[in-house]
Amino acid sequence: MHKTYLLLVILLVICWGCNNEQSYNSPVKKLSKAYIESPVSGKKYKQGEKIEAVIQLRNPEEKIDSIKILFNNQVIYTSTETKEKYPINISETQLPLGNYSLQYQLYIRGETETNKATLQLLAPHPPEKYTCNVIQSFPHSTQAYTQGFVIYKGIFYEGTGLKGKSQLKIIDIISGKDLKTHNLQAQYFGEGITILNDKIYQLTYQNKTCLVYDLNFTPVNSFTYDTEGWGLTHNGHELIMSDGTNRLFFINPETFTVNRTLEVYDDRIPRHMLNELEMINGKIWANVYQQNIILIINPDDGAVEAEIDCNGLLKDEEYTADTDVFNGIAYDSATNTIYVTGKNWPKIFKISIEKNL
Repeated sequence: MHKTYLLLVILLVICWGCNNEQSYNSPVKKLSKAYIESPVSGKKYKQGEKIEAVIQLRNPEEKIDSIKILFNNQVIYTSTETKEKYPINISETQLPLGNYSLQYQLYIRGETETNKATLQLLAPHPPEKYTCNVIQSFPHSTQAYTQGFVIYKGIFYEGTGLKGKSQLKIIDIISGKDLKTHNLQAQYFGEGITILNDKIYQLTYQNKTCLVYDLNFTPVNSFTYDTEGWGLTHNGHELIMSDGTNRLFFINPETFTVNRTLEVYDDRIPRHMLNELEMINGKIWANVYQQNIILIINPDDGAVEAEIDCNGLLKDEEYTADTDVFNGIAYDSATNTIYVTGKNWPKIFKISIEKNL
């Protein structure tokens, strides 16, 4: 017993010595020489609201070599003057909505210190609320898992999904029957479609491939992309693609390179699950997956300007076990007419919208 006790004492002394040596040799964490007083990281601003950045020195008597302030990795201020505070007003009127970073780089006696805060820019106003009114209804195939819906030169085109069942087709709006069909290869899950300069573009879901056809459905090209494919439309010179997030991609139709990315926000939150898209009178209309609503989005800054309530299009007795979600917006610019439908829905609806009082 005595030997055991002595051994324990020796072990405790050794452990204390190791810990004490480690503590003695551990580097002391240096206190930062500055901090971001404003904005508090994560703060939300409305578009048009004044954004004031303030960098505070902890010891203004300690002369600095220089300070550099960056907004979203772009230098917006530099100085070699030592001051207690460095207030900077950021003009954000023209900025797209989304997440931004504020960062300072402080140089003192050859050492560099950096720190960063984030902020979020939201739409300036809540979306206006609209109701969807049915003008007329037409038959629609309950076997059509609608992913893309387009009117081009008065002809209705539809892209459908599901592996082994995906199609590109022309439909007769009056009878709902298929006039021309093209079956996608079995590995493809078809998604959104659009037509630009007599070329049909059809996304695929997780195959990361855009299929391109002429108006006779003859394949003429294909492109790859790095995300999922959901909805597709165009602005006359660029394709606009959604991927199920709150992002929209503006794409060169000849190379499929991304020209810019736009994030979609209302006045409170990012709006995710953007699905089928349609450009109508200069605004992007977007189905929201698994909701009976359409968002109207400003293509310049990503602000949700309006939200259309499309509940009640189908009557309860029209639903079957195969009836899936609301999806599909087609616009006839020649007649200024809007049509909507859903996946495996029995009807296509010609609609108007009415602003809520």
